[in-house]
Amino acid sequence: MIRSCSCTNDSQASWPKHVILRPSIIVGPPPPFPVHRPLFLQFVLSALSQQKPTTFFTDEWRCPVSVHDIVAACLRLIAEADKPRAHRLYNMGGPHRLSRAEMAEAAAAVGGWSTAAVLRQPAASVTRAAPSPQDIAMDSSLCAADLGVHATPLESVLRAVCAAAQPDP
Repeated sequence: MIRSCSCTNDSQASWPKHVILRPSIIVGPPPPFPVHRPLFLQFVLSALSQQKPTTFFTDEWRCPVSVHDIVAACLRLIAEADKPRAHRLYNMGGPHRLSRAEMAEAAAAVGGWSTAAVLRQPAASVTRAAPSPQDIAMDSSLCAADLGVHATPLESVLRAVCAAAQPDP
């Protein structure tokens, strides 16, 4: 929290027209370039498609946000860079508060896979190198009202990602 507040204050002082977008867990198609760690959605889809038993937490909640929604918000902000803004901080989360286990089960439903590989466990069931916040659900209504970006439901993102992964007939 201290780091976030410091960053916000530094941004305000250095860039008077700044805008900060605070995303929840970001979901969407694979990135067009290699990344150093698996992204959550690609990790989930890989585990499910291989029916590899994988632990997903039942007590950590997120509002998964589409990468395309974030891009839309950025494009709107760029297009309206000179527009006076009453707000400089926007939460960007999807429309639903979901546990990681619920996200995995939604992916299984859309991808046509069994949920047998989804091992539902509390976060305390595993040892982690760093703590993770339990609940970072967020209200993104200000982003929708001010920027006109309405959050895409996870199921819609999953359908698009799964359809794009299918080979052409």
